[in-house]
Amino acid sequence: MLDRNRKIVLGIFLLIVLIISGILVMMAFEICPPKGPWKAPPWCENYAEIPPIAAGEATTAGFWVSVPYTTSPDDPIRVVIDGKAPVSMAPAGEYAWDVSVPAVGQESFSYHYTSSTGRSRTFDRQIQIPNHVTYDGVSGWSEEPIKPSFPPAFRAGIWMQDTWGKNYNFMMFEDTRKNIESSFDRLERIGVTEVVVFDFYDAHWVNQPNKYAFDRMIPRVYQDPPDDWITSTEWEIVPGTFWDDHRDEAMSQVDLNRIAEAAHARNLRAIWSMNFGFTSIGTYLGADSIWEASGADFAALGEVERTPEWIDDYFTKFEALMLDRADALNKAGFDMMLITPGWHNTHFSPEEELANARMKQMIAKVKERFNGDVAVSVDPAGFLEAKGLRDDWSQYDYYHDADAIFIRIYSIRTGLETLAEFQEALPPESYDITDPTVEEMKALIDPLLDLIEAEAERKDVEISLFCSMSAFSNAALTDYMTVFAMDPTMAIEDTFMGRYDLPDPDYAHQSDAYEAWWQATEGRTRIVRLMGSYTWDDAVNELSPARLDLGSSIRNRPAEGVMQKWALSVRG
Repeated sequence: MLDRNRKIVLGIFLLIVLIISGILVMMAFEICPPKGPWKAPPWCENYAEIPPIAAGEATTAGFWVSVPYTTSPDDPIRVVIDGKAPVSMAPAGEYAWDVSVPAVGQESFSYHYTSSTGRSRTFDRQIQIPNHVTYDGVSGWSEEPIKPSFPPAFRAGIWMQDTWGKNYNFMMFEDTRKNIESSFDRLERIGVTEVVVFDFYDAHWVNQPNKYAFDRMIPRVYQDPPDDWITSTEWEIVPGTFWDDHRDEAMSQVDLNRIAEAAHARNLRAIWSMNFGFTSIGTYLGADSIWEASGADFAALGEVERTPEWIDDYFTKFEALMLDRADALNKAGFDMMLITPGWHNTHFSPEEELANARMKQMIAKVKERFNGDVAVSVDPAGFLEAKGLRDDWSQYDYYHDADAIFIRIYSIRTGLETLAEFQEALPPESYDITDPTVEEMKALIDPLLDLIEAEAERKDVEISLFCSMSAFSNAALTDYMTVFAMDPTMAIEDTFMGRYDLPDPDYAHQSDAYEAWWQATEGRTRIVRLMGSYTWDDAVNELSPARLDLGSSIRNRPAEGVMQKWALSVRG
């Protein structure tokens, strides 16, 4: 009887091993089961791939174009397809016109736009998906080109979405490695000259055991940080892995080589950046509320007082990582390293003087090792040395040693509220506007950039701006994170999967916000870059249960045309 029970247990164990092995093999080779009433495994649910249209199948082709702000709103804008009769377009917002015409699947053609002052450059397209709209930007008419006022070395660029590798989290189901060339093709068409990509590293706690779980048929291996993680030095920096949170892997040398090669083949400078987490997303996946758990850790990072021992340990580890990455990036041929980590960036109070010295040392060593430019990212309020911040930024000057200084701004309102002490001329009621126009948003951005530029002039530095404007109504004048924190007990995935009453997408507002940033940046002498956000794939809300349509990416949206208009005008 005992032998029989052992055989049953052994049989069950072997069956479980066989099932798990089968799942891993299917995942590794992306083998999909036949379609049926059962749910497909995550690697077969690529919502980013829009089903193509058959050759000759009847459909429509949409044209949306952003025109120079010097173009009169009464000017008749038309699209001319393959030399046929011009098709009149209708106003579609500020500086924008659109029209839809009959087309057939897989049809290829050339086209251009006309106004009373001439014609645009020629565009090419192929009808590959049903009812597709292309978003173009006209950098000037033949008799009235745009001649924007920017510094001679000014660059328009793109920050690719901060994810890498297989991403099965937040219902995205993508593999960014498959989209390098196709994404960079689009950036070349837009006319930008730089692209930022994100690498991923995490803290590995040397005395913490691994934990194991299964999510969406896929095993997960992760760590819970120790109770004293916020002050402990018992950690090492390790490459991000798919297996802890099903997203955000570190880039291999092959990845870096492909990215740099693809970028340079399309006249793009390749810029490396990285995110670092003391805890990974995998730590939060089992929590009742991902939002609440991750928010508590961010709060802890903002409250702790750092010791000299912790700061020295932190910079010793990061300096080693950056030197290692410099070697890898040299092999690949990258053009710039942005060495300020994103995500779990920390403050260094009350040891700012030591942190500044260690940061200057790291910049110097990386500049000796790396063949390209070395950049840092700074907090906008910190750069302006605002009062009441955790760190005393008047003790920091390390950014003078960098080749580029980036400032990230995620909404106009957040920027204004952060700099409240400088905004006496802009009380809160001044930006409580519904459906703001380009002019109204520019009027709010201008004082913000006036402050940044004046400080840059005082410190004799140049600033690179990354603006991330989301795609829902009034997003530019909303604290983005409050929209996703309406219920403090909810999980992030619940939000993205539409279980809460989130706003509808508003692409016109997003494109107007980017237009406002460009107009506000023009004419300034200390701002030398303006960059926007871009996804690695074509995921949109109609194809995915995730609310990706509200995000800041300009891909497949009117804002893509705005970026193209200005990027091409900068290039001349």
